[in-house]
Amino acid sequence: EFIEKSLKFDKDRVPKNAVIRNRKDGDVFKKFGGGTKKLKDFLIDKKVPRYSRDTIPVLAVENQILAVFGVEISEDIKVDETTKTTLYAKILYEEQLKRITKFFVILFS
Repeated sequence: EFIEKSLKFDKDRVPKNAVIRNRKDGDVFKKFGGGTKKLKDFLIDKKVPRYSRDTIPVLAVENQILAVFGVEISEDIKVDETTKTTLYAKILYEEQLKRITKFFVILFS
């Protein structure tokens, strides 16, 4: 059985060189509403299970995390009154034996 979670963000604020990947040492996240944290600490604060932290996909530019799919977006890509195009990211994932075994990220506007 798949679990589904969605996020929305400003398409025009996502840099062209952004990639979807798993977390890496040194990643940092600018929280929605302000403040910057190491991604590891952010995931612990959000109570993301340890077994999911290394497999959950993120949207990143180098070590700057713009979105943790299924969890939260960065302040840098939030939708506001100047947003022209909203992009929606839906993650579908399957958890088995305390780890994410499959995930799909679907982006649409």
